[in-house]
Amino acid sequence: MTITLESKAIIELKAKDIFPFYSLDPFDFGSVQEKGVEGHGKGFINHTDPYQHNALPFSEEVKNLERLVQEGTITPRDFKVRFDGCDISTKRIVPPVYVAVFRYGVTHFYECKEDMGRSEDDMVNLKELGKRYHSDCGYYLARGMGAVVLPLTSDRKIVVGVRKSTEYDGEIHGPAGWLTYSSDVDKISPRQDAYRELQEEFAVKKSEVNDLYLLGAVAHPKTLEVDAIYFARLTKPSSFFESGAWKEAIDAQEHRELIVLSTPDEINRLVTEGKPPHDSRTFKIIASTDYGLGVLRDCYQHL
Repeated sequence: MTITLESKAIIELKAKDIFPFYSLDPFDFGSVQEKGVEGHGKGFINHTDPYQHNALPFSEEVKNLERLVQEGTITPRDFKVRFDGCDISTKRIVPPVYVAVFRYGVTHFYECKEDMGRSEDDMVNLKELGKRYHSDCGYYLARGMGAVVLPLTSDRKIVVGVRKSTEYDGEIHGPAGWLTYSSDVDKISPRQDAYRELQEEFAVKKSEVNDLYLLGAVAHPKTLEVDAIYFARLTKPSSFFESGAWKEAIDAQEHRELIVLSTPDEINRLVTEGKPPHDSRTFKIIASTDYGLGVLRDCYQHL
């Protein structure tokens, strides 16, 4: 398979024309940094004045959720980080460094669960209202944020898993999870959560990761939940995963099985047909993992 790459610095794409996300050109691996700033919580529809900006800022939404804890409606464990947008800025140095500025709000598990259970028509309606009145199709959605990581073994094979969970059961996903909530946005770190998920689900320690690169941020087509996507170079060989040693991970049960991809053609078959190597089964792929695999397929020779 012949791949033609264009050398661009930053490109902005759209996920099925629903929600914008950002990605780096493959040649710019390692040239992006991340930082977080305070954003807003989920907006609530004001039927008398839809133009009114009625989403609470981060600090006020934290207080609102703390009141729900006192009332016994939710628990502190239910607090989730909300994605409120991302901007890309450039540090004018040579070579340039790009900064992904994530705006964090706060939401909770039950708001996220409510969006997951809504009908497609309800979700379309909420997105249209958000876009019409606030230029943000996710304004009225919880948009919980997570991190997903796609690991490359020392012998240049990519490993993903088949989920075993209530949500997205049987779908292909890299190690992933909700971001760790903090009332201090400076302590919210998709990067550190990517390291954590690698260890908890694949038994790969941070010391066994040579490099960790941000590939982009992708929204789920229905709920607009967002995953920050990372690519990790490991010191571990593929035999660690193929032997089943990864099952020592404390959350290994979150995957039914693992899929090891050895070539760009194998990655392409999975992305385009949903079929793993030497396997007639067909799988769905979570949007963020699908995008990340596509990036790695297109620049496999440079990994």
